[in-house]
Amino acid sequence: MKYELAKQLKGAGFPFQDSYAADLDMWGEKFSIKIDGTIYLIPILSELIEACGSEFSRLSRFSITKLGTNEVVRYRWEAETYPEIEPEIKESIWADGKTSEEAVAKLYIKLNEKK
Repeated sequence: MKYELAKQLKGAGFPFQDSYAADLDMWGEKFSIKIDGTIYLIPILSELIEACGSEFSRLSRFSITKLGTNEVVRYRWEAETYPEIEPEIKESIWADGKTSEEAVAKLYIKLNEKK
């Protein structure tokens, strides 16, 4: 996870786990990030989905192909909420990213900036 996205996620209230609560030697730098002087474990996909709450609906992967061919150039991930029907109709909220974690992290940020 890139620093800017992690900082936005932290600012939106994501409950990062302090890396000192875990064995940092076991996780290493690849799985941790320093934000404002504190080292946190980078959340895994299931933690991000769980944090989005009951409105989380779907995570999809789309292929981006080379024009005129079936050759996949890259993939794009999209995370989406399910709109509540009652007591009021809400629109679906979605976010996309290069990775599944990035898409769900961006969805969490969108969900929590409205609160």
